Amino acid sequence: MKNLTLCEFDLNLSDYDKRTIGHLAACEGHNDLLIYLSVATSFDFNFKDRFGKSTLDEITDKNLRQTILDNLAVNKKQSLQK
Repeated sequence: MKNLTLCEFDLNLSDYDKRTIGHLAACEGHNDLLIYLSVATSFDFNFKDRFGKSTLDEITDKNLRQTILDNLAVNKKQSLQK
């Protein structure tokens, strides 16, 4: 994943159901990947698939969801300060 990020790969690409890497990671329980996406990338956690669900909607662990929201808030604050 880090190599894809370094190559400026678009992590927001989706499949035929408009599901992104985040949707799939959330459904499969790849929490470390979700945290990486929230800290080190500009991944869009609010992008909705064709079923109307975002990556955040797919995360069932409340603590993980809050950690990601906190990370996104910090990233947004840092980007505004630049």
